[in-house]
Formats: sequence, C-alpha cells, structure tokens
Amino acid sequence: MAGRFSLVHKCATSGRSRRAARAAEPRRLPHRGSTHSYACDAVVQRPSAKRQPVADRDVSVTPPNEPLGSNTRVTNEQAEFWSNVANKYDRVVDLQIGGQTRSMVRERVAREGDLGRLVEFGCGTGFYTEVLARRADALVATDISPGMLDLARQRVNAPNVTFRAEDCQRTSLPDGAFDTAFIGLVLHFTMPHRTVAEMHRILRSGGTLIVVNLDTQALNGVARVRSLARVIYQGAVGYRIKPPKGLGRNVVTEAQLRQLLDGAGFRVGSAETIRDSSLSSNIPVQYVRAAKT
Repeated sequence: MAGRFSLVHKCATSGRSRRAARAAEPRRLPHRGSTHSYACDAVVQRPSAKRQPVADRDVSVTPPNEPLGSNTRVTNEQAEFWSNVANKYDRVVDLQIGGQTRSMVRERVAREGDLGRLVEFGCGTGFYTEVLARRADALVATDISPGMLDLARQRVNAPNVTFRAEDCQRTSLPDGAFDTAFIGLVLHFTMPHRTVAEMHRILRSGGTLIVVNLDTQALNGVARVRSLARVIYQGAVGYRIKPPKGLGRNVVTEAQLRQLLDGAGFRVGSAETIRDSSLSSNIPVQYVRAAKT
C-alpha cells in the first residue's frame, strides 16, 4: 500500500439489444474504487497466476483473541488486487494524486525525531519504509499484500526492519507493543474507526500515531472535478484490473479524522497539509500526529 489511492471505475452498458449484441464478446470488467463512474470500453484481463504468499502471517487467518469469522472476504480481495498491481502502483498513484506529493511526505517523515519501536501499516513497495527505519530503533513494516511485501523486501536494506503480513484493522500484534505507528495513505481503504481503535490498542500509553490522510474534499469546484477525472483515468489505464467492490470509499476529511482520533482516545498534537502545488487539482494530504491518552 505505500500510501494507496483509488477511485471507482465502472464499465457501463444499457439496453437489452446492446447486451445481446455483446454476449459473444470478451467480458468487460469494471474498475472500482469510490463513488464516481464512467463508461469504459477497454477489455480488462486478470492475471492467470496468483502470487505465492511471502509474509510471516496469512491475513486470511483470524488473529489471536479475535472472534471466529471476524476476517472477511474483503481483506483477501484487497490483498489479491494490490499484489496484482504492485509493480505498477508507484507510477499510477503519483499520476493520480500529484507527482511530488508522496516525495514531499517522505521529506516530512525524514524530519521526525526518534520514533522508537515503530510499526508501519500499508508499507506497500517500501516507499516510506527506508526513511522510517532511519528514525526508529526497530521497525515492523506491514501490508496485507504479499506482492507488495515482495517488492518492499527487495528495495529496503535497512537491518532494523522486519516485514510481515497484517491487516491494520485487526492485527496479531500485542497490546502496547509500540512507541509509534505510521499509516500512510491507507485509512480510506479500511473501516477508519476500527483501524484507529486498533492503533490505540497496540500503542503504549503516550505513544504516537502518525496518519497521512488523503483529503479530496479539501479541493473545491473545478479543481475537485479535475482531480477526480484524473484519478479515474489514470487508475483505468494504469491498472486495468477490476478492484474489489467499494475500494477506497471511506475517505475522511481532516475534521472527521480529528473526531475519530478523539473518540478513540487520542489527542491530536499537530496537523499539517502537504500538497504538490504544481497543479491546482493535485490532492492534498494531511500529516496528523496524535498521542495515545
């Protein structure tokens, strides 16, 4: 995940005659990821071979102390999707949200102080992982996607990093095990209230949560329309694979994030807006630091 972002992509057809005429054609699959749609005429094909898991834990297995059945089909579908697009992710996401946005976030991460025992969620291809490792005593870099973890292991050489498969909404990590947790452009792919509650559980008292949160609602008028159009287009032509239903729909504003954090037992210490200003339609992100109370 490395800071993941996606918008809804749907292929639309209408009329009985039109459906009948296309009955013999190759199946045309939708691209999904949020609440907007468009007519798509490109034939989309799934890779035939699945990647083999490489992580220390299978995210399809219910973690300790979780009720049976708490793991859902959604997590497995997301893990498969991100594995299938892992090699394309860095290029596509930068085209979607702004070419320099993630690099600007990484520069901000580099200015952090000592993060102690650190866990990263949605490490993806390892885009932030190497820099986070320099600020940490020890770093557990996690993702739900075996394909993403494959790439991250290849790219990150820091000796204090271990990789493992985890779902940030329900981890197998112990209570109070970490000084700092980092979530980069991942929250909108989860149930945000559940993710924030899990961060509270695994952090020690007084521990720090850093959330890099995408906020499309911070844009207005034409800029927002253009940003959504770019996200849809780049996702469609870049990935060309059907995402899981509803992927990326749970975007929260800065105000909503503050409410979530407050309700889960965090105190927000600072919130910064980071944005590539080269285009008015580049999507801002909030860099939020909060302490467990």
